[in-house]
Amino acid sequence: MRTDFAGRALAWGKSLRQMHHLVMREVHSSIRVPFASKLRLWSRGFVSQDWVLYGLEGKDLGDYVSDYVRFVQTPKINGRFAAALDNKIIFSRLLASLGAKVPKYFCVISGGRFVPVGTLYHITDADSVIDVLEKEGRLVLKPYGGGGGVAVWLLRATDGKLYMNEKETTRDEVGRVLTSTGEGVISEFIQQHRYASEIYPNTTNSMRVQTMWDYDREVPFVSIAAHRFGSDSTIPVDNWTQGGYICEVDVETGILGKAAPYPHSGSMQWLSHHPVTGAAIEGVEVPHWEYMKSGVLDLARRLPFVPYIGWDVVVTEEGFAVTEGNSFTDVHGLQIFRPFLTDPRVRRFYEAHRVI
Repeated sequence: MRTDFAGRALAWGKSLRQMHHLVMREVHSSIRVPFASKLRLWSRGFVSQDWVLYGLEGKDLGDYVSDYVRFVQTPKINGRFAAALDNKIIFSRLLASLGAKVPKYFCVISGGRFVPVGTLYHITDADSVIDVLEKEGRLVLKPYGGGGGVAVWLLRATDGKLYMNEKETTRDEVGRVLTSTGEGVISEFIQQHRYASEIYPNTTNSMRVQTMWDYDREVPFVSIAAHRFGSDSTIPVDNWTQGGYICEVDVETGILGKAAPYPHSGSMQWLSHHPVTGAAIEGVEVPHWEYMKSGVLDLARRLPFVPYIGWDVVVTEEGFAVTEGNSFTDVHGLQIFRPFLTDPRVRRFYEAHRVI
């Protein structure tokens, strides 16, 4: 009885935290909409930015996954196994056991302590991290939980010089950043395929591939896929809301559509080329698409106890690597292309889990 009560209390606490997060998104939104429209949105679990993101005027809100469903309901889908996706090291170890290509993790930073992971390098302090950096050429420092590209550092050593997020720096400054990191991981850098570098070279440009389960056929399926590209304001990440660009990937062909920046200006823009490099985005075919898609679906098939995964995938010259998994993926950057619930398989999935 006590265990059941404690479990419910934890679930309620998590829901309240997510509700608070939802309210904060509304309070800090840079997008302004008429108050009458806000009331309509709020009454159905949406926030103001959705009015612009989805172009909701005259549309059926019932076709869209709301922010309330995303933040409060969908975190329940994976249950206790959500923790496996929330922690980057745990998820990478799980996928590595299934034969997937994932970044190697060299060190965990916890409470100011440097704890080596694996046997390749014995990292015990900031100086030994820099020694490894000089051998590897590039390393990534990031939180071991959370997302959104926050507190991510690309460390690079070239010709005796050190760089952080592509800005030249000193050994002392790198050491300061490392020692001031309370919780984080040091991982290898995954080199992306040249097509992604040609579109924008200064960030790792990843794809979000969303898998769900078709319970009628007992197989996973890709509900939607999107490609992100960074910009000069997002280095070293490709985060959309920080100034990057996002486009849909045709699930059948792997061909990219038009890209959009986040509409801080209050209106959506659709671009066929990257504004910084001038490289074409629309019409580009992602290399290894069928190989990558079938590989992700095979991993999802072998993880039926985690039925709802937002895979972060980087295409490489040899194939692809999975850099992270997301337990309740951000719907904003995906539903700008189309409402989720107009796909019968997607609607049945959410209904099966009683979140809509």
